[in-house]
Amino acid sequence: TGRKFYTVPDGVGNLLHLWFFAMEHNLLRTLPSTMSQLHNLSEVQLWNNKFDTFPQVLCELPAMEKLDIKNNNITRLPTALHRADKLKELDVSGNPLTYPPQDVWKRGTEAILAFLKREAKKGSAPALQQKAKPGAKVRSKTPATPTLPKDKTAKGNVDC
Repeated sequence: TGRKFYTVPDGVGNLLHLWFFAMEHNLLRTLPSTMSQLHNLSEVQLWNNKFDTFPQVLCELPAMEKLDIKNNNITRLPTALHRADKLKELDVSGNPLTYPPQDVWKRGTEAILAFLKREAKKGSAPALQQKAKPGAKVRSKTPATPTLPKDKTAKGNVDC
């Protein structure tokens, strides 16, 4: 870490047993989509990089319990992050976040995920149908997410 890397190679997705990923103090702006294959990745450290947007691929890590992405340039967290049901520690301090609002993210991980879940529900298909013209078909951009008991592990690709 701290070697001033600009990119993470796509080959990282081949490290299927990887459980810890640390690339802090670098110049990263994106992460490769191949990281979605890292189903055992439980801890991610990406602080002090150059992320302007939250890396969406992080929402595809079903085992992620800890994410430290402080001190970047992220202004918004995606509502999809609420599906990270194993996420217990999220550090977004030092980012110029405007969404969720500061009063939410300062209360910690649980408050952030609850806020994002409420916001995601606002954008659900029934809400979109109310705004549609009569007779128009409405397609939700958010796929339905199967829920699993907390003690079960999903197999295959799972959105967080």
